[in-house]
Amino acid sequence: MAEEGGYLVVPQSVLEIFGTGLSFLFSKQYFVLFLPFLLLSVLEWLFLIFFPSLRLNDLALTGFLPLKVSFLGLITFFGYLLAIGIDTSIVADELLGIETSLGKGYEKVFEVFRELLVGSFLVALLVFSPMFIVLFPLSFLQKKLGEFAIINLDNSTINLLGILGLVCFALQVIFLIWFCLTPVCIVLEKNRAINAMNKSRELTRGNWFHVLGVIFLISVIFSITSSAASFIGKFVNGSFAGTLLGPFAFLVETIISNLVGPISVGMLVALYFDLLARKPYLKSL
Repeated sequence: MAEEGGYLVVPQSVLEIFGTGLSFLFSKQYFVLFLPFLLLSVLEWLFLIFFPSLRLNDLALTGFLPLKVSFLGLITFFGYLLAIGIDTSIVADELLGIETSLGKGYEKVFEVFRELLVGSFLVALLVFSPMFIVLFPLSFLQKKLGEFAIINLDNSTINLLGILGLVCFALQVIFLIWFCLTPVCIVLEKNRAINAMNKSRELTRGNWFHVLGVIFLISVIFSITSSAASFIGKFVNGSFAGTLLGPFAFLVETIISNLVGPISVGMLVALYFDLLARKPYLKSL
């Protein structure tokens, strides 16, 4: 990889990895990288246009809402997996100086999409399962006491729940660090889901704070972009409500939110190569 990857042969700092991801925003490939996310944004918008009951302010009005929301969530989940997988392939080729294209990325992801789906589902299950350890007992207790009942807890119970919440949060962070590179390992190495999860854990082992720093920066740019998208979406909705442009508010918001998709994928792929450089015995590309 020394001859192919240039700067990728040496471990990079968190800021250098961020710079690698950000560089794709100004590259000639950015539109190609953003196109899958753009198509996903349009798809989400069309679903909400043709199925207005899926909007958040109509949640209580729809009898079959859980089924509809699940269906929309499933479509969105598939769309994001495709977008992330395609961009992973394109970004890796770009960093290695290999000729790439949208079609090539799609073909590569199509070959491993089942494993990508299984691996992403397993990772999501692991990351979010600790949260349900806290929420399920509380929701069960609330249901037993009644919908509008006030749950009175003594200090010891509150402290116990607080400690349990911290433990569950810590587990979520650990699982996220361990398995954050699972999609990258599946797409680039054509690994099975479990093998990719194991590879991701091996790569990240011993580099926890390094990986956490990258994940933190990805979270920050997503939060900033989402806040900006929400503000602009509300402005468009408020300014053009009742006009032909009104329905486009959600589309504008979604497109802006997804602008950082290629950047985050670029950071994860750069992190993958960075960790391979730190552990050459795990090299497989």
